[in-house]
Amino acid sequence: MSKLADRVRGCIFGGVVGDALGGPFEGQRGPIQFVEPTHWSISDDSQFTLATCESIIAAGKVSPEHIAGRFVHWYRARRISGVGASTLKALRDLDAGQHWALAGAKGEMAAGNGAAMRIAPLAFLLDPDDAGERMLIRDVCRITHHNEEAYAGALAMVKAIRSLAFGDSSPRELLQAVLPSLPDSRVRDRINELSSLHECSIAEVAAKFGSTGYVVQSVPLALYAARCADRYQFDEILRMVIEAGGDTDTNASMTGQLLGTWIGASEIPEKLIKSLPNVNDIERIVSDFAGVLATLMSSEEQPTETLFSYGTLQLEEVQLATFGRKLQGQPDALRGYRLVMIKITDEDFVVKSGTADHRNLQFTGDSDDLVEGCALKVTRAELEQADAYEPEGYVRVKTQLRSGADAWVFVCKQEADLPA
Repeated sequence: MSKLADRVRGCIFGGVVGDALGGPFEGQRGPIQFVEPTHWSISDDSQFTLATCESIIAAGKVSPEHIAGRFVHWYRARRISGVGASTLKALRDLDAGQHWALAGAKGEMAAGNGAAMRIAPLAFLLDPDDAGERMLIRDVCRITHHNEEAYAGALAMVKAIRSLAFGDSSPRELLQAVLPSLPDSRVRDRINELSSLHECSIAEVAAKFGSTGYVVQSVPLALYAARCADRYQFDEILRMVIEAGGDTDTNASMTGQLLGTWIGASEIPEKLIKSLPNVNDIERIVSDFAGVLATLMSSEEQPTETLFSYGTLQLEEVQLATFGRKLQGQPDALRGYRLVMIKITDEDFVVKSGTADHRNLQFTGDSDDLVEGCALKVTRAELEQADAYEPEGYVRVKTQLRSGADAWVFVCKQEADLPA
């Protein structure tokens, strides 16, 4: 097994173990005397994380719509337990048919850790420093939490897990490592404050700054606790987090995700993993998830194709919706064509684009005629996604741009046989 695969497994298993150990003490004020539970159970912390893994396994990518669908599937199957008010509101709305982008709770009361606790699987696929992938992380958060603090907390977890998984930083550097990626927020301010503390125990940090489900308390505490990985064992750190009281299952789950990513599943005590309820089902999901990640990473294409856009594909929001990322491109132009407006009858495309009136290329053969646009760099798979985006009646043809570069361009079928 590769080191990265072990870290992927460690992240998910570490989070589930933390959830199970912390569950019996949730809501109690610290300090708590920890006693390992005799009956192990898991809560929504693990259930939503595993449902997210299942979505990525099935879809082969991060899709907010698909993830929301898996949440509803688990909710209807009564596989979700212990949810907070914001998450329960979102589940009920989704179950009633509400669009995933509108279901999440809004306002100050939605600043919980419910998005951060389940975001870990995205860290292995999405880079929070990429604008398009950052937007995708935000969309996944908003399935349940329409709140900028909740998003900042989830973003911190993605950055932290990714930094540990790919060797960009050690646990000791974790607090400082996440700061440049975070927006101006209370979460960022709290992480910055904790980064200057060096001698405080986990219990002291929790007593001074809080350990509730408020994301401004919860995520920074988990990051601070993970910083102890070079001094204490996995289970010792989880015990200290739980003994601090508060939202013990989620705090321990997020800490477990961070620690598990760093040490790998192979270093988590086997007894802890074997004590998990339905461990065979969890093992299947985790193994399948690690396998899908390995396939996606090994087959990741480089953008070798050029697609010339003179219309809506130049818009960042359309690129994010179509390809899941912002495309790189350069201004260019097409000679011998002019733009004409046509009316689209493809109803699905009209809904997606917001209008029935769209530009189309018309061949003139006159070198003075020039259509300005953008030459976008895409992969072969993204070309196929662009095919699916364009309305019925359009085809993709190869042409040469003013710069001399060869590029694909979409035209109406009646123009496709004309010289390019």
